[in-house]
Amino acid sequence: MLFPQHQLLIIPDLHTRLHSKRHIQIDTLILTKSYMLIIEIKNITGTLRFKKDPNQLVRIIDNIEEKSYACPLTQLDRNCDGIKTLFPSIELPIIQALVFPSQNTIIEDAPKNHHIFFAKQIPLFIQKLNTQPPILTNHQFNRIAKQLTKMNNNFTPDSLCNRMNINPEILKKGVLCKNCNSKLHRKSLQTWHCKTCLTTERNPIPSNIEDLFLLIKQDLSVKDCMHYLEINSRYTIYNSLKKMNVGKSGYKKTTKYNILH
Repeated sequence: MLFPQHQLLIIPDLHTRLHSKRHIQIDTLILTKSYMLIIEIKNITGTLRFKKDPNQLVRIIDNIEEKSYACPLTQLDRNCDGIKTLFPSIELPIIQALVFPSQNTIIEDAPKNHHIFFAKQIPLFIQKLNTQPPILTNHQFNRIAKQLTKMNNNFTPDSLCNRMNINPEILKKGVLCKNCNSKLHRKSLQTWHCKTCLTTERNPIPSNIEDLFLLIKQDLSVKDCMHYLEINSRYTIYNSLKKMNVGKSGYKKTTKYNILH
């Protein structure tokens, strides 16, 4: 699982006002009990150069500075400061990441003290973040999640892959361990074992399906779940979905399931 914790909130296009003269607009915010991740996505191709004094992002074509942009790293810093203003008493790490969806982008003079990635690198980065221990209690997480959702003017659920233009096929497939993200091996009907960290999980399929809703798309078919979890039995997937808080539409093999928020 990319997100091994059960409590998770992904908000695309977070847009809220701090006071009459200041607002923040965040492309994607991910809240877990261990960290908050602010992601800025820039769909700019070509050769990009970071400049200082003043901070700018410049696109270069034929060795000529063609166009300059406001520095997205400055925007990340402002958004991080805004989140700290909203939640001054929560000692939760706020991590920033600048993401370029296109692999054709060439980045020059990138500051070394910032996280700058291509979209395909984000899943591995998040997996590393997920090794951090929980900081928030259940009550604190629920309170922050509720406040963020309430204050957001444009909250519409969307999958992480769709937001960042990530091909879902690059994600690790199989039923994955919630502790180390390795593939689990089935020991019995309900029990699965991880050979990497030696933990045993009972019925991990529903939590893995929840990750698919967050990562892949908002509506999934049984066939989708079979493909990404590498499970050959339609009955196993169908039986797991029946026990989850999901809605459905369609008929027989065209049935799509969606997570109920």
